[in-house]
Amino acid sequence: MDAALGVVLFKVMGGSFRSIMPSNAARVGAIARESIPSMGGKDYAGHSSKRELLRIFRRDGCHHCGTRAGGQVIADHMPPNKLTPPPRLGLARRLASKSTLVRRAAAALGLEGGPPRQRYYPQCLDCCRKQATAVRTGRMALIGHKTLHRGGTSSAWHWAGMVVGLRHYSTITAATTPWWGRGTLRTRGLLSTMAGLEGSLLGMGNPLLDISAVVEQETLDKYNLKLGDQILAEEKHLPLYEELKSAKAVEFIAGGATQNSMRVAQWMLGAPGATTYMGCVGKDENAKVLRRVAEDAGVRVEYYEDPELPTGTCACCILGGERSLVANLGAANRYQESHATAPERWAIVEKAKVIYSAGFFITSSPSTMQRVAEHCAEAGKTYCLNLSAVFLSEVPPFKEALQKLLPLTDVLFGNETEMAAWAASEGWETSDLKEVALKLSQEPKKNAARPRVVVVTQGADATILAHDGCVDTYDVQPVPAEKLVDTNGAGDAFVGGFLAQLARGKGWEECVRAGQFAGSVVVQQSGCKLPGKAADYS
Repeated sequence: MDAALGVVLFKVMGGSFRSIMPSNAARVGAIARESIPSMGGKDYAGHSSKRELLRIFRRDGCHHCGTRAGGQVIADHMPPNKLTPPPRLGLARRLASKSTLVRRAAAALGLEGGPPRQRYYPQCLDCCRKQATAVRTGRMALIGHKTLHRGGTSSAWHWAGMVVGLRHYSTITAATTPWWGRGTLRTRGLLSTMAGLEGSLLGMGNPLLDISAVVEQETLDKYNLKLGDQILAEEKHLPLYEELKSAKAVEFIAGGATQNSMRVAQWMLGAPGATTYMGCVGKDENAKVLRRVAEDAGVRVEYYEDPELPTGTCACCILGGERSLVANLGAANRYQESHATAPERWAIVEKAKVIYSAGFFITSSPSTMQRVAEHCAEAGKTYCLNLSAVFLSEVPPFKEALQKLLPLTDVLFGNETEMAAWAASEGWETSDLKEVALKLSQEPKKNAARPRVVVVTQGADATILAHDGCVDTYDVQPVPAEKLVDTNGAGDAFVGGFLAQLARGKGWEECVRAGQFAGSVVVQQSGCKLPGKAADYS
């Protein structure tokens, strides 16, 4: 009786039963309220359409789940292109080409042919991914709602009805649920969120053991090194590694840019098994150290072991809080595409929602990056790439690989010097970082429905984010000089924090703030290390 009364009150006070039924990802969502015309086919929304959809999104939310969070709206064709029947052609269309009267009559009856009749509905990024998987596999995907609010003047009564209904429901539950099961209802949402993050973030790159030590200027001069540089080791640099090993306060840290970012992302997410990392190591003691440190951080590692070369190392020369990095890739340069495409590991690729590689991985396995990026574009997932170092934009084979990846890249990272180097290599006349970021965000993209986002970090200066024809800046909260220890790994940490929130489906501003938080924590450590306790970030 109480439950029935709660349902009646919910409806009487403005509740919509349709708004609490799950949405089919391949159909118009249960929360859909307003849409705009689409040209159909492979045409995507223009700027004016996106502005209108953003207005609807902010008012009504995603038409599948109802969320208004994130700030990124997808122009969702309904019905989806792959499920839209081809236009009806034939006599009507042939006659329509010769007679205006026949053409108008055919249009009224829907027999004129041409683009299919579709409409744009506002959609969030998470539902876009679920829809892409559902359409690709042909399986039904039901999406639960994150809000019951339908807008309009009845919303207050709607919520009042739901509160009363839940009150009666909770009374019944408390009376019929044994004491040991009552905590389940309170924790179910948290457990569901944690489970949804498992395997959601995948990193692929060059795993290296960092040999980190404070040096004098003479050491930098001896090996022709500059603070802020990241270079590959030549024969003349090989003695440097032994010099650092004999330094007083030398530290050995599990590194490699992408692996650093995965450790930070795992620390930020806190959910067991949220991150996975693939790369190549040797069959030696250094490989065991890398595996132990990564797994201790909660990252699942899937290393390919090369029997011939030693595990890669990176000399981290620190002076005055700045660093110069010299990487001796060793086995890291031997990663094989066949390792990633093996069924047990390709299943990891397919499960991931967000996949990231630092540009350094181009020196090892550009074919793997291309294969995975194409998979992301086809499956509606998010592929993220980092320019990583100036030399990648200047050396022709590496630059060519970056150019092939760019049309498949959804989020592109780089610092101020890397962005400037890319602009110079392209012959762009501007050196303004905002203009460079905007121009890069507007470069051709395979999946034009999801505009590229370009993120530029500038150390302690404002972070730049370009997307959808706009450029936003986010000031960095400065770290007191007395707390600054080492900037080595700050960029990797920023990416890790950013990706953690991206995997959660957060908006761009929240991703940037999380990246800045992670970077501020790491610069207070020596190397890319993290405090023992979980991230205190909300």
